[in-house]
Amino acid sequence: MPKKESNIVKRTLDLKKPPPLSAEQKARLDAVASMPDGQIDYSDAPYLPDAAWTKAAESSLFQPTLVKEATHNGQ
Repeated sequence: MPKKESNIVKRTLDLKKPPPLSAEQKARLDAVASMPDGQIDYSDAPYLPDAAWTKAAESSLFQPTLVKEATHNGQ
């Protein structure tokens, strides 16, 4: 049997060096980041129970980041 051609495209992505965002992508991200949570449309995202998010955080891809915030007195 002849081998069928595949329409699948495989890419390898280095998460430490992601491809640069286009100006349009940056603008869209900035627009969403500046919106209050109540104005963001999540209607096309499927519902996931809290347990699903807990498992997502346990993924080997999850890398927590420490964020240090300044206090009132600037320390």
